[in-house]
Amino acid sequence: MKIPVLIVDAFANKPFVGNPAAVCPLNEDNISDEVLQKIGAEMNLSETAFISPIKESEQSQSDFSTNSHFKIRWFSPTMEIPLCGHATLASAKVLISKFGNTNEVITFQTKTSGSLQVRQDHSNGKLLLVLPNNPPDVSIEESDLGMMALIKTCIGGLKYLEAKLSPYANNCLVIRLEDSWTQSEFEAIQVDPNSLLSVDTQGRVEGIIMTCKAPDTSELDFYSRYFGPWMGVPEDPVTGSAHAVLGPYWQAILKKDRMKARQCSKRGGETGIVMAPDTTTLIAEACLNQVRAIAPDRCRLAWHGLLCLLTSLSMGFTFYMSSEKSKYFIFLTNWGQILAFITYALQFYLTFTYRGQRKSSFLNKRMKTLWFFLNSNAAVSHLVALFYWFFIVPNLPNQTHPTEFALGASPEDDYLTGFQIGQIWLDRLLGHGLIPFLVWVDLLLFSTRPWRYRQCWTPVLFGMSWVLFSYIYYLLGGTGYLKHVHPGDEKAVANGGHHFIYEMVNWEEPQTLGVVLIIGALVGVSHLILCSAAWAVNKCLRSPMDENASQNNDGLENEEMNLMIDGKPGNPAAVCLLEGPITDEVKQKIAAEMNLSETAFVWPLDESPKTFAGSKRFSLQWFTPTTEVPLCGHATLATSAVLFFVQGNNNQTLEFETKFSGLLKATRSFKTESIEMQLPLNPPNRSVSKNDEKAVWQVVQEVLKGQSKWTQEDVKEVKLSPVTKKLLIRLSDRICQTDLEALERPDGITSIDTGDRVRGVIVTVKSPEKYDFLSRYFAPWVGIPEDPVTGSAHTVLAPYWAGELGKKDFFARQCSKRGGEVTLRVEDDFLRISGNATIVLKGAITF
Repeated sequence: MKIPVLIVDAFANKPFVGNPAAVCPLNEDNISDEVLQKIGAEMNLSETAFISPIKESEQSQSDFSTNSHFKIRWFSPTMEIPLCGHATLASAKVLISKFGNTNEVITFQTKTSGSLQVRQDHSNGKLLLVLPNNPPDVSIEESDLGMMALIKTCIGGLKYLEAKLSPYANNCLVIRLEDSWTQSEFEAIQVDPNSLLSVDTQGRVEGIIMTCKAPDTSELDFYSRYFGPWMGVPEDPVTGSAHAVLGPYWQAILKKDRMKARQCSKRGGETGIVMAPDTTTLIAEACLNQVRAIAPDRCRLAWHGLLCLLTSLSMGFTFYMSSEKSKYFIFLTNWGQILAFITYALQFYLTFTYRGQRKSSFLNKRMKTLWFFLNSNAAVSHLVALFYWFFIVPNLPNQTHPTEFALGASPEDDYLTGFQIGQIWLDRLLGHGLIPFLVWVDLLLFSTRPWRYRQCWTPVLFGMSWVLFSYIYYLLGGTGYLKHVHPGDEKAVANGGHHFIYEMVNWEEPQTLGVVLIIGALVGVSHLILCSAAWAVNKCLRSPMDENASQNNDGLENEEMNLMIDGKPGNPAAVCLLEGPITDEVKQKIAAEMNLSETAFVWPLDESPKTFAGSKRFSLQWFTPTTEVPLCGHATLATSAVLFFVQGNNNQTLEFETKFSGLLKATRSFKTESIEMQLPLNPPNRSVSKNDEKAVWQVVQEVLKGQSKWTQEDVKEVKLSPVTKKLLIRLSDRICQTDLEALERPDGITSIDTGDRVRGVIVTVKSPEKYDFLSRYFAPWVGIPEDPVTGSAHTVLAPYWAGELGKKDFFARQCSKRGGEVTLRVEDDFLRISGNATIVLKGAITF
């Protein structure tokens, strides 16, 4: 199954700010809730929206571009939610900007929240989202000890004015702080969302809004922050549904129907608010942050339309000036323009006929430069032709009509001959020589990859057009010689023929005609050969995995990310192929946008060939949503899979140079398509005792709280890897896999150790069954509450268990919710880790 996915930053006018949401347009709504939840978990954003068109009548078509009514559902990484404003805003942005939906009002039919409407303000491009009011009208009394404990956990010792509950918005708790806070101070308030979970375990609250009035000097009316760990959202960047609670609340206090607010998360975002008796309208922008081409085909098509117009004007004026319209319609000066015109027109039509050509093609800087060169040359050639007929020909001496000059010029007039041969050389060069060649280059280089035969028709059309118009030219009498061009030639006639520069195809001379036709055929045939060769090579280099991932069943390839759902476990990682340098700051923003445990950034180091398909050496960096990390095994595996199976790299071994972990290697198996990595060993050679390392031992105790059946007697050994700052906790052999999987996430460990001594916790136990050992890994210090399957953790686990079990080969399992298996072999200086990787999503970020 293949589902298109687009990522949109709501409440933002540029990437990497506002609240990101994934939007999945579904052509059918029979996908199970289980699959939808898996997609929400894979995206790992606060919400993923699924939209599908509703038929407005039995005869109408379900279409994203024309329908005005859609079904919508929202999923967080852990559950379906009843209402999400920012993902609704993102969905409307996708329909308007991606599908070109021009309806004044787009209506979304929800499962539990009725109908929601989005309008577009065409004057400024902003979107207006109408939400039902959900006022917080239940006051929290001090006698409610459970709620008071929750408030204290959220704001600590800070003073607050009141706390209210909105029963209409799934028991959303509003805590209003004093009015003395500035924006920067309000943003700096520390809240531990995970601690909120431990206080309210009964689900009385599903979200907490912390808010305060903005200073009088600010253009804003109020600030807010939103925490929803009960729904898998520790802190939401900008929350539309929260403002359906805040709107009526602050309207009653400020006595205003129009307000402006800012949600002060790390990303942050602002929205306008317009109040009505029953609704809250949010006025905001959204940034579609999906795959878009640097120079897309649609821009090229716009150029082609313009060139067709210029050519039509040029030919029309030529026809108007001719005294014998039926005979002298085609002049050599306009021959290149006529040829280009018919080809552009046919290409324009066929491009919209083939779905595969409707969308954008990704171009690097070199190809974008050639694209610009093609279209600028074509435009200049048409402008030269217009200039010639409008300004030069009418002003030539000794003529009463331009046609007389063209057909009856005296051979003794050197000035005229020089003018004919020299002054319009630029038009001859551009219009007759470069245009056909460059349009051929345009198709060869710029078409959507991988090659498809449907992209090979442009050169063929040129050849057909050449033959067709040459024959028309012959029928109109354009075969004679000019005496001033061929003085003394008996076949030349003073007023015959219409070649006043040089001769075109002469159907009466088979040798000349044959040469021209052969050359024209060679252009088309060579293009077909090149495209066929490229297609065959790509076909041979592509694996079945990549063949699946690149098929375009809905015309959406290269315009947005495509997600393949296969139900396989493992650890997701994003891989960014960099064709040019970007700063670490931008890399960190991209990693935060991806919101996966790690995002890898890779670029080739070999000078020749310096491509992802040909290079053997690459530079590699890894970033979590919050920081750069020194080593990540599963993201290295993912990077290798992308290079081998997507980019078609045919090297058996790839080398990765890293900032902190030296040289890493990845080797592919051509038989099994598995990948083996070589990672450095990081043995946990420092023992940790209760007396010597009290702070570290408190981390151990906090981990044990996650399983009520465990005591300190179940801790067999605690060791630390000084290089990686990973703490290894080995449990008693009596603990089984089910008990380890049931261990709750130790979210409170960051309050015990700030990351100075410990940066990750490994909990491991010997396995009596098919595995050699089991493990779980927690790293909240680097923005990873729990990592599903961790390669770097096994650089600590493997040498430890090698010493304990007296063996070098292991088969292990990491027992996270997703889970995954790894095959290990400990060598003298490094660790071999083998595994498979599945490409589930392909796309690009535009910023």
